Amino acid sequence: MNTEKHFLRLVPALNFNQIRVGYKGTILYKQFGDLFVVMINEPKEKIPDNLYGLTIRDVEMRVPDDPKDRARIFDKAGWNSRYCMPPRLFSSQKIGSDDLFHTGLFMEDEQRYGYSNAIIDKKMSINGLRLTTSCWFGGAVAVFYPGVAKRLSILLNSDFFVTFPTQHEARIHSAVFTDPHQVHGAITDWNRVKYGPFGGMSGNVFRYCAARDDFQQIEYYDWAGGAGMNNFE
Repeated sequence: MNTEKHFLRLVPALNFNQIRVGYKGTILYKQFGDLFVVMINEPKEKIPDNLYGLTIRDVEMRVPDDPKDRARIFDKAGWNSRYCMPPRLFSSQKIGSDDLFHTGLFMEDEQRYGYSNAIIDKKMSINGLRLTTSCWFGGAVAVFYPGVAKRLSILLNSDFFVTFPTQHEARIHSAVFTDPHQVHGAITDWNRVKYGPFGGMSGNVFRYCAARDDFQQIEYYDWAGGAGMNNFE
């Protein structure tokens, strides 16, 4: 069994496909539409130069042949990521404190760090909650950490929509108080202003279904992209 420490990184399809062409080995990942949650080696720097890109060094590792072992180390990478860079939740308008370690906590197992129960009302749900990590950098991947999406659905008391305006955060919208057209309009406007024709992380809207404990990309006839799926390659 591989005993090296691994983490998860969220990358757009363009970045994943670039490294996929150049690296012929096995890459462990899960795909959600045009985004890839990729298992990477422990970064040498606390803040890597490219937070949503990939290098050969990131993905070149010993990968077991047994699919169960592959799933096991991928899951462990998620727990490593969650432990070293815990998830944090804030209102849409602003981050309440520079101390991201002791604020924005919402996972039940972090009470000892200064648990602050997230207060989620209708206005916050409509505007969108900001999900990141205690270090902020590269924090969009936090929604894919083990147990995080399920916990968010409990706090919201509903399924939720999620978009990815930057590599540093995911926007969470209750499925009760918002509809996908509103959310799609918001991420489209953001990407147009912030990135212009280059697009940003993703222009797609995903829905987390609590009953299935799964993310699915929402598609309409005028929305580009493919359906969500999980893969090991």
